[in-house]
Amino acid sequence: MLHFVLESGNGQVGVFASLCNNEQVGLVQGRLYVPHTWIDDPERCRKAGIPTDQQLYRTKPELAIEIRKTLPKEMVYDWVGGDCIYGNSLTLRQYLYDEKQAFILDVGEELGVYLTKPHVYIPAKKGIKGPNPTAFVCDDKPISLKNLIKEIPEQNWKTITHRKGTKGDLVRKATILAVHIWKPERKETSESVQLLISTEADGSEIKYSLCYTHESKIELETALYRQMQRYWIERAFQNAKQQLGLHQYQVRSWNAWYHHIALTLMALHFLLEVQQEHKEDLPLLSVPDIKLIFAKKLMNNLNSDKGIMEALFIRHLKRKKDIDRYFKAPK
Repeated sequence: MLHFVLESGNGQVGVFASLCNNEQVGLVQGRLYVPHTWIDDPERCRKAGIPTDQQLYRTKPELAIEIRKTLPKEMVYDWVGGDCIYGNSLTLRQYLYDEKQAFILDVGEELGVYLTKPHVYIPAKKGIKGPNPTAFVCDDKPISLKNLIKEIPEQNWKTITHRKGTKGDLVRKATILAVHIWKPERKETSESVQLLISTEADGSEIKYSLCYTHESKIELETALYRQMQRYWIERAFQNAKQQLGLHQYQVRSWNAWYHHIALTLMALHFLLEVQQEHKEDLPLLSVPDIKLIFAKKLMNNLNSDKGIMEALFIRHLKRKKDIDRYFKAPK
């Protein structure tokens, strides 16, 4: 699965793509989101080192599209996932339709859908004066998801075990149905997709997701499994932040942000490789476990005067290079 997610730190927002295989998640791309207030201020962009060809406003879903286009063709995944900011984007959904790319994208409860294909037309001209109408309209009224869920009969829900947890099976109630989506910007066409709704067993924590496959309809159990893969994405970002310092930076330039992100993703991939190498003997080995091992090993190396002096030499050499770089005497 290729999953898009939005993360922020120190007032800066990034769009990230993650590659997920069950509980194994690697972060493969990241793009810095530059808001309108920056794009509209070229001098501010220049001071931050933003390349000229990047001084173009792009929404977060548009950045997600850009990321997907730049991924290696050898990178194979079954479907694309994303949270509400991506699922609510008509631009991203249309791009995935055009690519015949299967997806399961979360959407908000305010999204309006039709249970039958809406009748869309250009109304006849009223009166003699004025131009002929060109905008498509629809007399049918969409129903919001938060109201739709109230109308679904109890017998249409199914209780499904979607994953085995450390404290037992994880169960949700779920249902899937065919819906249509129409917006005026789509003109005469509408989207025909499946809508997955799932809740905790007591009806809490409602999740809505639009599901699409080019070949055929998706089965309820498969759709729920894919929807709940989001858990592993969140765990990966938790590890990247808490264990690797993904958001622990104080940078003010374009290159510095990308350098920090690149180093963090490289570190995460290294830890994933260690997990893979030892999964037979240590199936419960976690990222915090590996970090603890390296910390203890480093501590042992420093338990001698020689080890401490070597570590200090490396640190001071790096510090001296930084000083020389920023405070070189003028020629």
